[in-house]
Amino acid sequence: MLGIIRKQSIKAKLMLIIMLTSIVCLLLTGAAVVVYERYHVTRDLVSDMNALAMLIADRSTAALTFQDPRLAEENLAALHVKPAVVAACILNENGDVFARYNTIDASEFDLAAGGKKQGHRFIHDHLLHYAPIFLGGKEIGTVCIYADLKGFYRQRSYFMLLVAMVILFSSLIALYLSSRLQLLVSRPLRQLTETTQSIAAKKNYALRAEKSSDDEIGILVDAFNGMLETIDAQNQEREKLNAELEERVAKRTTQLEAANRELEAFSYSVSHDLRAPLRHASGFVDLLLKRCQADLSEKGRHYLDAIADSVRQMGVLIDDLLQFSRTGRTELRLRDTNMNEVLADVRASLRQDNPGREIEWIVGDMPRVFGDEAMLKLVWMNLLSNAVKFTRTRKKAMIEVGVRPEGGEHVFFVRDNGVGFDMQYAHKLFGVFQRLHSLDEFEGTGIGLANVRRIVLRHEGRTWAESELDKGTTIYFTLPIRKEVKP
Repeated sequence: MLGIIRKQSIKAKLMLIIMLTSIVCLLLTGAAVVVYERYHVTRDLVSDMNALAMLIADRSTAALTFQDPRLAEENLAALHVKPAVVAACILNENGDVFARYNTIDASEFDLAAGGKKQGHRFIHDHLLHYAPIFLGGKEIGTVCIYADLKGFYRQRSYFMLLVAMVILFSSLIALYLSSRLQLLVSRPLRQLTETTQSIAAKKNYALRAEKSSDDEIGILVDAFNGMLETIDAQNQEREKLNAELEERVAKRTTQLEAANRELEAFSYSVSHDLRAPLRHASGFVDLLLKRCQADLSEKGRHYLDAIADSVRQMGVLIDDLLQFSRTGRTELRLRDTNMNEVLADVRASLRQDNPGREIEWIVGDMPRVFGDEAMLKLVWMNLLSNAVKFTRTRKKAMIEVGVRPEGGEHVFFVRDNGVGFDMQYAHKLFGVFQRLHSLDEFEGTGIGLANVRRIVLRHEGRTWAESELDKGTTIYFTLPIRKEVKP
């Protein structure tokens, strides 16, 4: 019941409160009036019958004294002026009937008049009343009056019906008044609710609730409007700041894009321009070795070999730099990609490049992803070639490749048992030209993992590494789980 009431509107709750209060008060008042009327009418009826009986008793003293039943019956006959009195009798001091007055069956009256002969009692729809007859302080007889109360009960029924009609009419008036007066409370609250819903739906904090009174509801409306003004002012300030921020971001973005274009153009130009002098240096080294090798000392030939190695390393560095530049400029060609096939191609290439190595591969089943197949192949090539390179000092290399789903992403990893590195330098791992091992130990340009991070970031993924010196390294990267991928 309370659950149903809680779901009702404030209008319905106010009307319910007013009506329940009014009806309960009316019912209590009606019940009190009925009880009061019954008590007093009954008391008056008994008092009336008692007065009538005492009058008959006074007039019947002589009849009992001189044993004159006719005179006693004449006294009783005077009761015909009271239609409610249907029977009466006078009893002598022995309790025998001395005289009687009947308008009903005498046997019914005799049965009712039997028993204790004093006071009064109610028998069905009748009142039986006794009054003693005294002479010189001595009781010489009793007057017994039998009155029909049907008229009395009929009058009481009419009175109760009248009370019920008054209660009903009063309830209707209370209903009408409650339906009108509750508007003083429910209307401003309903308007405030509608304003709140409109603000929530339209996000328009410039709206204001209408104040219609100076009571607690008016104070609530003022506080609500004050809160809206504060929110509106904050929103305007936020919009202004956002506009300024967007403008600054647009300017910075334009500047950054221009700087990136200039940097890429510079890198590309420098890389191409460096190729000519490198080719010249490499060509002259070859000419010296072919034509002047006999005139060169062993030390001179060593110097030329060092120059040739440096030229080759510089060429590899330029190639990697060009590839890094293209990775940032090339448009992604996203499509459904089978990572198992990509991984198989990379492993086949590495087996050809490392024919004498003993490598144990542990490769899990790879999922299909939505990405640029060529760039993802470059990611796997860099990661697996690094794993092969840094396990070169191990008699048997162990390289594990796997994946696990986690938080809407595929988390790929490459784990090896190579030389590892100190984790305090992990932040340098994916930087351009960053190397954690010397060139004498392991070859490389320091651009491969930078390429990996750039490609993964363009695929909305992440990269990180875990390692321990002389215990191996694990490189992680993630790719989103896309709905475009076929199951």
